[in-house]
Amino acid sequence: MVKPMSATVNTLGDSFWQVLIASTDEAKEAMRQGCFDYLSSGGFRTSGLMALIGGMNPRPLSLFYHLFVISLSSIGQLLSPFPTPLRVWHSLRLLDLCLKMLVPHLKAEGIGQMLSPTNAAAYRKSYMAATVV
Repeated sequence: MVKPMSATVNTLGDSFWQVLIASTDEAKEAMRQGCFDYLSSGGFRTSGLMALIGGMNPRPLSLFYHLFVISLSSIGQLLSPFPTPLRVWHSLRLLDLCLKMLVPHLKAEGIGQMLSPTNAAAYRKSYMAATVV
């Protein structure tokens, strides 16, 4: 049986690893700065990501939401104050980077099992039955 919680935590951990590595690439640097800005803004953003990291929120859709909001805010920072062709190019590369972080994990973990509510419910039932003593 697929464990949705571990799939979500693994995907998020690998995404953070790829984003937080120092790089001279403009797109990666913008993504890293966007991630730091997102986490430092507090509120739902910080608590939502911390719940994902801690395994308190195993929902993959929440993971997708946070990753794409970070990506879109990073793209917004890249394109401001005035979108030049080079900035547009870097923002497209940043979007490609986000998809390259997410798609391999979805394939490896099995997108059907990861997103299927019946698998998540079955996992929770078996986990709860195993932990009750």
